[in-house]
Amino acid sequence: MTEGIGFLNGLAMRWLRDTVCDNAVRSAADPYHAMELLAEGIPPGSEGVFALVSDVMNAQRWVQAPTSFLGLDLTNPRHSGELGQGTMVRAVQESAALTAKGHYDILQSLSGQSAKEMIFCGGASKGQLWPQIMADVFNLPVRVPKIAETTSLGAALCALVGIGEQASLTEATSLIQWDRSVEPITDHVSAYGEIGRQALDLQQGLIEWVESGRLQAMWRGAGAVKKT
Repeated sequence: MTEGIGFLNGLAMRWLRDTVCDNAVRSAADPYHAMELLAEGIPPGSEGVFALVSDVMNAQRWVQAPTSFLGLDLTNPRHSGELGQGTMVRAVQESAALTAKGHYDILQSLSGQSAKEMIFCGGASKGQLWPQIMADVFNLPVRVPKIAETTSLGAALCALVGIGEQASLTEATSLIQWDRSVEPITDHVSAYGEIGRQALDLQQGLIEWVESGRLQAMWRGAGAVKKT
């Protein structure tokens, strides 16, 4: 089984909303939009801060290390106040994109094929910054559908085929409408090559600390016994 899972990233954003960014987003109509406003001026690499959230899945041995923020410098004014909040928000969004890229690389190695574009859906796609980070990390254009809840949309398309309103799923997909397309920024693509390597190295180091008993795993997948 090959499966890309990054579900902790949404929980990490909620934790930031409720724990770190509470004052900044308390009166906002959309707290996640307010959080992106905090992060929009932060450059790629999040000022040297890495959010280690969801591990790249190892289907043979799935061990999830505890969520961690590394690189926070208490003497750096850009790591404090609203700038610091924005740095942590962007770090979580970058972590999600880099984990997804790790899963994409696994699919590439298994299939021998590459994508020409990405479709970004779900709640995260409603923002402006997160789709751009995805485009920059993958170096691919990212398309965002008008209906972001694509699981429900897919079920509706299947129903249309089932009742005979559409001849096939291929025909039914013509009903999908697109909100926007985001192109990668060349300078950011170059930066994320090295940032991704650093993040992967740190994440692997965190897993090794879990395996050595210095940190406790958040959980272990079935059959992923502790190394001896």
